[in-house]
Amino acid sequence: MSGALGKLARHLSSEEEEILRSRMQVRTVPANATLISIGDPNDTLFFVTDGEFLVSLPFTKGSPLFVGSRAKGSWLGELTLLRPGPATATVTAAHDSEVLMLSAGTLAELTTSHPSLVAHLVRALSEDLAQRVRTAGVVLDQAPSKPPPGVIKGVFGRLFGSGASANSPPEAK
Repeated sequence: MSGALGKLARHLSSEEEEILRSRMQVRTVPANATLISIGDPNDTLFFVTDGEFLVSLPFTKGSPLFVGSRAKGSWLGELTLLRPGPATATVTAAHDSEVLMLSAGTLAELTTSHPSLVAHLVRALSEDLAQRVRTAGVVLDQAPSKPPPGVIKGVFGRLFGSGASANSPPEAK
């Protein structure tokens, strides 16, 4: 399983990588099988160790809208690992694939026993999320026709939550 953690491995010492891998479970996912269904409860991070997964969102009349793919060395489920709740996308195996799974419960245990490892993991996940949000912003900005504001609000609402908090900026009038 060398390189199983992909780009995360560059953030971890070899000892931290071994500790993390020892706390994860392997799951084989057959071609066309669903790994994650949008709306279903999830608290697990999946590291793709073999194969490829297709990520989609529901679109008009229930047909899925393909929004990306994840291949060996990447991960899925980071949003619900950090804040367990309903999955924000459906993820299906493009062909026979394999993942390593890390649950929020295991992450909580590691927070106490190996805080440095968890800090490195959260930093890697945060950097990846930040890059994807930046990329999404550029793609939306360069789109030949802009989606209606409600669509943009809905997409980014899924990413960041839609509820206002005491720290939320006031709405424009």
